[in-house]
Amino acid sequence: MIELSVELIISIVADYFHLTIDEVKSHRRLKEYVRARHIAMYFCQRYTMLSDRNIGSYFRVNGKAKDHSTVFYSTKKVGELRDIYPKYRNFINEIDIKLKKEVENYEEDLKVDESEVFQENDYYKN
Repeated sequence: MIELSVELIISIVADYFHLTIDEVKSHRRLKEYVRARHIAMYFCQRYTMLSDRNIGSYFRVNGKAKDHSTVFYSTKKVGELRDIYPKYRNFINEIDIKLKKEVENYEEDLKVDESEVFQENDYYKN
C-alpha cells in the first residue's frame, strides 16, 4: 500500500469542508474545525504508518501539537459517528474516494516512470 503524506490528507479534508489548512490544524473548537480535524486524523491513521503521537505532531499550532490521546479519541469518534449517521458516513466515503484517487494517480505516475527507465536501459543495451 502506498502511503499518502499527512499534509496531503489535511489539504484534501480542508478543501472538502471549505476550510484552510490552518483552520483544520487550529486548536479552536468550532464544530466545523473539530469535525474536519477529527476526520483528517482518522484518514492519517488509515493512509500512513505513523503513530498517533507522530500524527498529532502534524496538527501543531504555535508550537503545541495535539496529544496522541487526542488522535486516538478523534479516530475512535469518527468511526462511531460513521456507523451511526448517514451524513457522516457520506463525508467519510467522499473523502476516501478523493484520497484513493490520489493513490491511483501516484501509482500511475510510478508506472510511467518505470517504463521510462526500461526504455533508457534498452537504449544502453544496443
